[in-house]
Amino acid sequence: MANPMQDLRIIYYHHIQPEPAGNSSAVSLNKFKWQIAFLRRKYEIISLSQAIQLNQEGQSLKGKMCITFDDGFVSFYQHALPVLKQYHLPATVFLISSCVNNQQLMWRNKLDLISKQRSQHLQNAILSLCENYHLELPQNNLMQWSLNWPMAQKDDFCTFLWEYTRMPDIHQYLSDHPVYMNTDQIHDAMNQNIEFGSHTRSHPVCSKLTDVELSEEVEDSLSELSILLNQTITLFSYPFGLRAAPELETCLINNQKVKSLLGIYYKKKHPNDPFHWERDNMEIPFVKSMLRFTPLLSLYLKK
Repeated sequence: MANPMQDLRIIYYHHIQPEPAGNSSAVSLNKFKWQIAFLRRKYEIISLSQAIQLNQEGQSLKGKMCITFDDGFVSFYQHALPVLKQYHLPATVFLISSCVNNQQLMWRNKLDLISKQRSQHLQNAILSLCENYHLELPQNNLMQWSLNWPMAQKDDFCTFLWEYTRMPDIHQYLSDHPVYMNTDQIHDAMNQNIEFGSHTRSHPVCSKLTDVELSEEVEDSLSELSILLNQTITLFSYPFGLRAAPELETCLINNQKVKSLLGIYYKKKHPNDPFHWERDNMEIPFVKSMLRFTPLLSLYLKK
């Protein structure tokens, strides 16, 4: 078996923030700058599309790396893009098609805001949700519990909790606090060596979807983004890194509308198959995230 350290490496981020405020998916801007400065010296940074092309041509991907971002947050445009531009580096951003232009707030982002409500108020909202939809009471926190919801009802459940806890009007909130990139920002990024792919229409747990639901989430998202961005979009990454059932993945591949299906379990050996490539999470503790790329880094950090 080949050493995965010698294969293509694909890293992923969500948020890049100057001062992350308790956001587990955010990486500080200073850490991001350090990571990129280090990794560009160790690897040849190429786009995901270029990696797929080289793979198709049978060329080696040893020593090469792709940088990716999930969800299409505006923080990418504000903070990550200037760093990438400084080093003339490509990257791939996976967009939730229903959230582009801040049309919607993705259900997990809604729940993150709802979970900050007063404890008793939140508990009452969850109890009422369970009574109205005949759900079992959660045995863990809201974010973990929601992963077990039926995906077809996740947005209805979130809307119920949002309204029960008297959160602001969603469209006004997104107008006042834009969460995602708009098309002008996306097109500007496209002119700066950034390519875009799909991260589904609504960010479901794809392993819980039927064949029809998966097609709507993946293929419809690819079509919507292709129209919106005026170019054919064929790259895809799974929300949560949770893959669809193998037989459903095969259907997606056979439909020939997608050129990648990326997960997030980097310890799996990368086959010569972009439909099964996995990515490295850069949002874990800083030293741990970097030690995966070179054991000698631990000595460097001690100096």
